[in-house]
Amino acid sequence: MVSVEGMPHVWISNKMFCGTSFQIERRFDEPKPDELISVDTTLWQNFSSEIDQHVSKLNAGMRSMVTINYVIILPIFIFLILSLFFAPFKDVLGGLLLYICGIPILVLVHLVRYRIISKNQKVDEEIKSVCTTFEPKFQLKGYSIEYRTMHTQFCRPIWKVEGKWAIPSRAIIFPPAPGFQESQTVDDKNGFTDEVGFIDR
Repeated sequence: MVSVEGMPHVWISNKMFCGTSFQIERRFDEPKPDELISVDTTLWQNFSSEIDQHVSKLNAGMRSMVTINYVIILPIFIFLILSLFFAPFKDVLGGLLLYICGIPILVLVHLVRYRIISKNQKVDEEIKSVCTTFEPKFQLKGYSIEYRTMHTQFCRPIWKVEGKWAIPSRAIIFPPAPGFQESQTVDDKNGFTDEVGFIDR
């Protein structure tokens, strides 16, 4: 799971998602983190809208993957189990057909998975680009933007050392902007007014 180090953040891939490594449909509609007090609603809505345009493209083609798994792979797996315990399923022709059909299907599953992950990696770059574009606006409010991903490659561990499934995770982090300082000055008419800015180091 992506490390957020206690900083303000929003998840794109659910940190608690269990089951398969993919969610078929994704939308980015996360509320603004409570810590981002200085970030106004309009800026957050514009940022969320841009991110959502790319997040919605994650896992394109996943429905095909699910169809292959449940309509084709599952029956073959059941037949394989039955062939181990019941005589009618142990004939040579049945086993031969199983391997003739099973191997191409397994290859097809990996090809579909590779295509999905390759597209996801392009989407990750698009999301990172949006974060880079909006970062100057967030820095004026006192925050930087970092897009972090973990286990989003085709080759990834199945089981982590900590004993958790190594599922893909994505998060946007909002660390404090370096050199940012928020202060208060006295306004002759209205009392205290907030001023924000950067200090040289």
